[in-house]
Order: sequence, then C-alpha cells, then structure tokens
Amino acid sequence: MRRMQSSRVTVAILALEFLALGTFLAQGQGTGANATGAVPPVKTSPKLAELLKERVKAAETEFEARRAEFQAGKGTLDAMCDVTVRLGKARHELIETKEQRVKNLENQVKLFKEIEETIKDRFNAGRVPTTFVAMSEYYRLSTEIDLEREKRK
Repeated sequence: MRRMQSSRVTVAILALEFLALGTFLAQGQGTGANATGAVPPVKTSPKLAELLKERVKAAETEFEARRAEFQAGKGTLDAMCDVTVRLGKARHELIETKEQRVKNLENQVKLFKEIEETIKDRFNAGRVPTTFVAMSEYYRLSTEIDLEREKRK
C-alpha cells in the first residue's frame, strides 16, 4: 500500500514536470519565438503555431483527466498510454532544439516507467493480466528507443 502511494506521488510529480514543459513550449519559450510569443514565420506560420499550441493545451487537459482516472484505478491503460504518446508528439512539434526534444522524451520515459510500475503493482495484486505488463513495457521501451535515437542525431 505504501509503495502504491509513493508511486502515485511520483506519477503526479512527473506529470507536473511534463505539463510544465508543455506550458513552457505553448507560451513560445524555447521555441525560437519572439518577445510576443509568436513563432517566427521562417519555421512556421502564425496560424500553424497557434494551432499547434492549442493542440498541446487540449492534450494536456485530456492527460490530466486520464491521469486522475488512471491513478484512481478507473481509467484504462490503453487510454493513458495513448494520451501520453499524443501529448509527447504534440509537444515535439513545438520544439526546435535537440536539447528540448531530448528533455521531452526523457519526461515521457519517466512517465511510462511510472505507468509500468503502477501496472506491475496491480498485476502483483491480481488486478490486471500479464498483457497489461507487456503493454506498459512496450510503451516504455519504444519511448526509450526514440530517446536514444534522438540523442544520436
């Protein structure tokens, strides 16, 4: 029980870090944006930049809701993994530097590790099948592979 509470706290902290990165990017910071927060037209148009930021905000809203459901044992693993991937990809499109892409992927890896730990705890308690463990491992490993590839670029 204590490990499960610790796991929930860790997931909450990682989720906040992940959301903070999204807020940082959505405000145009670290994306080559000018003082007004608009992304220079060299890389993208103002309309596209605004749509990308709105998509990140929508994904963050869904992520928070799914995370709360998942931690309460009500949400599904499929939905949690899906929204985590979509949020990471949405943020990725706002990022211009390798350092930021690496940080984004590192945050995703941390979150998937926590999801995997939660699922393993549930498996050990007899609450989920082994397929859930394999699925959570798959998502973590896929993200770690993406991270290693990004580091090599």
